[in-house]
Amino acid sequence: MKKINEEIHNLIKSMGNIKDIMRQWDEYKGILHSLKVWGEYAVEPLIEALKDANRQIRYGAVLVLGDIKDTRAVEPLINALKDENSDVRRQAAVSLGIIGDIRAVKPLIELLKDEDESNSDLITTVVPLSHWNEIGSVRQWAMDGLMRLGRPALEMLKEAVNDENQLVRSGAQRAINMIEGRNAHEKHSK
Repeated sequence: MKKINEEIHNLIKSMGNIKDIMRQWDEYKGILHSLKVWGEYAVEPLIEALKDANRQIRYGAVLVLGDIKDTRAVEPLINALKDENSDVRRQAAVSLGIIGDIRAVKPLIELLKDEDESNSDLITTVVPLSHWNEIGSVRQWAMDGLMRLGRPALEMLKEAVNDENQLVRSGAQRAINMIEGRNAHEKHSK
């Protein structure tokens, strides 16, 4: 077990050693894949990595935690929704939606208030300039997380439609429309 932990910690550390993520994207993805393969063994070290000063490490940690889908990561990912880096907040929202735990609904609705429209250089270095507008705001990624949660999020989303914040109201309505549209499509295709 000590050898496994050492290997996982070395992989996490190596995410932060990448100097030029654009040129080394394949290497970064390889590290993320290796961490995902470790599965439940990697969860606790990845949760600890969410506190790292290096944003590449935090970003990779939220991404892999979503892929592993372990509910131990829900509360730490909810905390990551407040990260100083918008890429980390974006990916934390999606990862919470992938995990699918209802505890994420209220924090994701709160994230609809995020006014950061920036495209930080972590994601934009690997996304071609012509697609930067597709990256979207943190709010859009919060909606994505809510839509991934699906039906369990509907009741709270319907309450959020009456929120005092216009961004929350419109984001909640869009998420509701997407969830209800997906549910209607699923019923017709059965």
